Amino acid sequence: SHEFELGTNHYDQKDFLESIEELGKHLGPCILRLPEIFSPSMIKLLYRYLNAWPSDKKLAVHLTGEEWWKRAGALEPLLKNIRGSQISVLVDDKLEVPLHPEKLLTSDHLLVRFYGRPK
Repeated sequence: SHEFELGTNHYDQKDFLESIEELGKHLGPCILRLPEIFSPSMIKLLYRYLNAWPSDKKLAVHLTGEEWWKRAGALEPLLKNIRGSQISVLVDDKLEVPLHPEKLLTSDHLLVRFYGRPK
């Protein structure tokens, strides 16, 4: 997710998915960390990637771009699209999340990353 345009390098994704099969029942959610430049205007690329993601694998999407969190309504279409799937969002404490926590629950898992801000 860091080096290639999202969803264009199918060989790396295939290799990754094959390698995590070794973890079997110990596999937790995978993380798709998107770069800060990945904005809501690029959501169609994300949907294409998510539609190709295996439905039996949990995935947490880490949206690092501030526009997702600060622009009113930017996150809601994605949350609606992934609700009820094995896909969630990863929330971190670098950005203030303006949504109620229950709106972020789209699946049976939610990942929270704490950087440990001093305040």
